Amino acid sequence: MPHSSEQTWGVFSNKVAGVADSVLSALLNAEENYQDMLETYTWAGSTDTRFANLLFAGDPDLTTATAEEISKATDLKDAMTAVHQLYQAMTNVPVTTSDRAAKLRRMS
Repeated sequence: MPHSSEQTWGVFSNKVAGVADSVLSALLNAEENYQDMLETYTWAGSTDTRFANLLFAGDPDLTTATAEEISKATDLKDAMTAVHQLYQAMTNVPVTTSDRAAKLRRMS
C-alpha cells in the first residue's frame, strides 16, 4: 500500500468512481429485482405463507409449505425489502431505522 502522501487525485478519483459505479449498479439492479419479487408476493396474496406455497409448490392456494419453507420465503422477502429500503434512502425517501445488514446476512 502506498504511503498516504503518495496518493493522487487520479488514484482516488478512479477508486471512488469504481465504488460509486458498483454501488449504483447494484442498487438499481436490486430495486428491479425487488419490484419483481413484490409483484409475485402481491399476486400470491401478500402473506408469507401464500408466498411460500407459490415458491415451493407452484400454487399459492396449496397449503403444503412447511414452517421451514415459510421461514425461507420470509427471509427472502425481508432481504429484498431491506435492499429496497437502501434504494429508498438513496433516493431521499424517508425510511425507518432497521438492521438491514442482518436481514441481508440471512440470505447471503
